[in-house]
Amino acid sequence: MVQSKSFILFVIFAFWWASTSVRTLAVGTVGVLAVLLPGSVRNHFVLGTGNPFNTNGPINMWIGNNPDQTTCGFMEPVPLPTGAGSFTDAAIQFTLSQPEFGFQLLIRKVGRLVEPLFFYFGQGEPSILQSAVHVSTITLGALTLIRFVLYLVGRIWLSSPPLPLAGFLAAIVVAFLVVNLPLIAEARFVSPVQLLTTLVAVSAIATFTKRDWKRFQSTSNSDLGQI
Repeated sequence: MVQSKSFILFVIFAFWWASTSVRTLAVGTVGVLAVLLPGSVRNHFVLGTGNPFNTNGPINMWIGNNPDQTTCGFMEPVPLPTGAGSFTDAAIQFTLSQPEFGFQLLIRKVGRLVEPLFFYFGQGEPSILQSAVHVSTITLGALTLIRFVLYLVGRIWLSSPPLPLAGFLAAIVVAFLVVNLPLIAEARFVSPVQLLTTLVAVSAIATFTKRDWKRFQSTSNSDLGQI
C-alpha cells in the first residue's frame, strides 16, 4: 500500500513536469500509474477495492488531535466523544472547541518533525561513543535546518531566486512536512526527505557564501580605489 499523504508529492512533480513540457508530464504520469497499478490490482483481489492508498489517515488524525494528546506521537486512540460521526469529525470538533490546545499541538508537531533522527546502538548505559554520535547528529541536524530555512527566506525575499532545482526539492520537503501536521508527528515520518533537505541546505549556503564573498571583494576594491 501507499501512504495517502504521499499523493502531495505527485502534485508537486506534476507541476514541475508540466512546466517542462507536456510530454514530460505525460511520461511522468504514466510512470506513477505503472507503480501504483500492481498495488491496485492486488488490493482489488485481496481487499475488494482497487484503492492503492492506505486508509488509516482518519484514525491518525484523531490520535494526533485529541484532548489526551501530549507528545504528538503515536498513542492508543481515545474513545470518540458523544455526537462525533467519525475520527475526522472528532478531530475537527476538538480543534475548533479548543483552538489554543490545537495550536500548542501544532507547534509541538513542527518541533518533532524537524528534530534530528537519532541512532542508537548497543545495550546498557549510554557510552561516550553513543553520546558523541548524538552530539554530531544534533550539530549536523541543527545546521542543516538553519541553512534550509535560510534558503526559504532567500527564495521569498529575492525577486529572482537562485537555484531553481533547489526550489523544486525544497517544495517537496515543505510539502512533506505540512502534510504530516494534521496527523501524528514523528521524526521518522520525514526521514525519506532528509537527503533532499541536506541538498538544499548545502546548495543554498554555498550560493549565499559565494555571493557574499563576491560582494565583499567588490566593496573592498571600491574602498581601496577611494583610498
